[in-house]
Amino acid sequence: MLITDKSPEQGAATSVYACLVDTDTFEGGEYLRDCGIVETLNQYAKDELKTLRKKLWVATETIIKQNGFHLPSSLI
Repeated sequence: MLITDKSPEQGAATSVYACLVDTDTFEGGEYLRDCGIVETLNQYAKDELKTLRKKLWVATETIIKQNGFHLPSSLI
């Protein structure tokens, strides 16, 4: 049994917010919680050189393609 303090709608709100908010709101790589940007306490989580996010993007593209889906060229 999973016990949480949020409804499914509340739990999804931050993901929906991130999808719909104006792109100028973010620099890239921010952590979000409760529809807002939060600072991480871990200095390594910031990925200032952007190497980890690039690896994640490539891995995600690979998984999507391996499962028979096609990415729009605007995302690649």
